[in-house]
Amino acid sequence: MLQCAASMNVGVGSFCDPVGLDGLAHFLGIAFFLILLFYLLFHGGSRNAFTDYEMTNYFFDVNTDCFEEALDR
Repeated sequence: MLQCAASMNVGVGSFCDPVGLDGLAHFLGIAFFLILLFYLLFHGGSRNAFTDYEMTNYFFDVNTDCFEEALDR
């Protein structure tokens, strides 16, 4: 089956973590993707993310017929 992919870059990274809350940007990235995880698993997709110093990037792929709904999520 054909797949579609998307990527979103957010201008918030680990340099934006408040003092004493190291890793907050990475944690929030993981929490965000948990919402999408089960949908992608049931529709032939996968996802990943990475947190850099000044940005966080989320990306996923999914079966073509489910792409618009995955974007909505």
